Amino acid sequence: MRIYFLIVIIASMWSAGQVLGQLSVTLTIGAGGVYPNLTAAVDDLSSIRDDWIVTFNIKDGTYNEQISIVNLAGTNPVTFQAESGNAADVILSFSASSDSNNYIVEISDTGYIIFNQLTFAPLGTTYGRAISLINCANEITVSNCNFVGQPTTSTTRDHALIYDRSNEPGRTLINNTFTNGSHAISVLPQTSLPGAIVRNNTLPLNMPEQ
Repeated sequence: MRIYFLIVIIASMWSAGQVLGQLSVTLTIGAGGVYPNLTAAVDDLSSIRDDWIVTFNIKDGTYNEQISIVNLAGTNPVTFQAESGNAADVILSFSASSDSNNYIVEISDTGYIIFNQLTFAPLGTTYGRAISLINCANEITVSNCNFVGQPTTSTTRDHALIYDRSNEPGRTLINNTFTNGSHAISVLPQTSLPGAIVRNNTLPLNMPEQ
């Protein structure tokens, strides 16, 4: 499926405009939308991003799938957000079974990705990460999202809700809520996020932020 074809035949499902010299496009994910799920949307990104600033509006529902955004060139921002504007209306979930697939969303060698107003709910009882950032994952923004991990007494990073071992700058984490899991944000190998913007996040008193 290619966006250029879709723009011609599904004009009612997208909007395009000129933003600082760059075209922008808004596409819908979910039943009746341009893409049935996030996996299909991500599969099409390589043909869209070079020419467009992309916003994916996600329809209400629970999306039980694993999303891998890997080796995506370009610096045009890509935003995934709830169409309703309410994080509780869009739930992304996955039950990981091993360390190699311990994520709902994995970003590797890709930058300028934005998640806004979504709920991440990992289902695995042994492996419970929500977002995994590896290799060169830079300029990642997570805002106004809910992270609902599995209840655990474990202090291992297998249940870190955001697991960051990309060692890259450019993190913006604002107005998120973290529940359960072992860590809100786990950063390796560094012990801090240089140049990061981390503010107004809510987490239990006994949960380490990193």
